[in-house]
Amino acid sequence: MEMILFYRLLHHTGLVLVVFALGGVALHRFRGGHRNDLEVRRFVALVHGVGMMLLLVGGLMQAMDLGFPIWVWLKLLVWLFMGLALALAYRLPAQLAYWLTPLLALIAIGIVLYKPFY
Repeated sequence: MEMILFYRLLHHTGLVLVVFALGGVALHRFRGGHRNDLEVRRFVALVHGVGMMLLLVGGLMQAMDLGFPIWVWLKLLVWLFMGLALALAYRLPAQLAYWLTPLLALIAIGIVLYKPFY
């Protein structure tokens, strides 16, 4: 039981790191910044990558106890889009890039709360 709490902590820590990284890039983009203007681009990419890894490891270790129902596969799809969101932030219009991270987070939360196809 303690291990599942540890994996949940890893998963939530990863989510916080990913949202911080994507939120920082989205805010930079929303204020008119460009890709080459961001001095801490490598650090943001590192935080995003570590957060994505923690999200994946923590989520998959929790899913092993559940037997991988369909809603877990849906969350993996959202995870892929969160990975793409860092690259898409500079290719999408600024307003859309700004709302992409909260939208993906709300979709993931909705999948967890309602557990479709369980």
